[in-house]
Amino acid sequence: GCLGVAFLSEWSHFVAAYMLWSLGTSMLSPALNAYAADIAPKENTGSALALSRQAQDLVFFLAPPSLGLLLDVHPGPAAMACTAGVTMLGGLLFRLRAREVVGGCLKEDSTSKR
Repeated sequence: GCLGVAFLSEWSHFVAAYMLWSLGTSMLSPALNAYAADIAPKENTGSALALSRQAQDLVFFLAPPSLGLLLDVHPGPAAMACTAGVTMLGGLLFRLRAREVVGGCLKEDSTSKR
């Protein structure tokens, strides 16, 4: 969705990409919070959720001025493309490093090299 917002110029396609991006964003936060709660020790669940929220707040604080500066230096879709790239990189790293949680416990996989 974010890449579509960056590069689409037709209104209906832009709206569809923006809605897709919004849907993905709305699903991301609860999923990350659930994962953090599942992998944290029971006595640190609150701290894990707070850390997740602090990281989100830090991004919401730093991203707008950083992307605005990028937009000043490189007009056009650069800021949105950068956002899409960082999001995809984060998703890929999460996919490569995260362990599966089954029934509230980390699943041990002897074939995994993680």
